[in-house]
Amino acid sequence: MGSGQSGLSSQCGICEKTFMGIFNEDIILICERCGCVYCLICAGLSKTQYETIQSSDGQIKWYCQFCMIEIKRSYDVVAR
Repeated sequence: MGSGQSGLSSQCGICEKTFMGIFNEDIILICERCGCVYCLICAGLSKTQYETIQSSDGQIKWYCQFCMIEIKRSYDVVAR
């Protein structure tokens, strides 16, 4: 998630930390469902977990806590 383009910025969806450029040295995650950006701390992941996701070539999807609630809710509705 980061190659070094400048001129772009985004904020963590929880703590609102601002990430500059294509996220410089910051470790961020982007939710596969809503596209919101989260810092590693707010995402609740270790650096090892982050690296596993990044090296999975898209095989491992990451969803923010808010989308996980919605995903679970939609599965619960289907299961009824």
